[in-house]
Amino acid sequence: LFTIEGFLTVEFLNPWWIVIMSGFAMAMASAIVGKEMEKKTIEFLLSLPLSRSSLLFYRFLSNLLAVFLLTLGTAIPLYLFSLYYDFSLNLKGLFYLSLSSFIFVSLFSALTIFFSLLFRERSKAISLTVTILIASYLLESLSAVYDKLEWIAPFTLFHYYLPYKALRGELSYHILVLLGLFILFTLASFIIFSRKDIAI
Repeated sequence: LFTIEGFLTVEFLNPWWIVIMSGFAMAMASAIVGKEMEKKTIEFLLSLPLSRSSLLFYRFLSNLLAVFLLTLGTAIPLYLFSLYYDFSLNLKGLFYLSLSSFIFVSLFSALTIFFSLLFRERSKAISLTVTILIASYLLESLSAVYDKLEWIAPFTLFHYYLPYKALRGELSYHILVLLGLFILFTLASFIIFSRKDIAI
């Protein structure tokens, strides 16, 4: 708290910042397939001269691009803030922070797509992903306060998102856990969309 990194983490990068970013990403991700299913326009998409994998890839790529721009939109103001108030900001740390944030938010995009393919309803997909997001935050917070709940922490996604350490230029194995989960649910989504019958 008494360092530049600590101040920025508390004032600008508190957990609600990443929750809001994740919520924005989930709303966009739910429309990639779920919206088309609800509006009964998925048949038109599947009739396009593209494989299912290519279709999902391009739509998911646009979602990740939006997440990237959102992350960039946070990093640039932080850098300008450091220039305006003339204090040293670890650029490597800013990069690590942006990378960690991008992977964390992208994971929730992947989760939303995965659940929308399972349930074929945007509302169910968003509800479940939001529940995971909020529960993960609350359980991580409780585990930090109550010693008896420390064992829960490794099972929460927020346990692997460490903005303070990232901003200090420290990148631990935690980011690999988030990246691994992102890859897992992304691949699962592609497999489901490519092989499973889509109800029209």
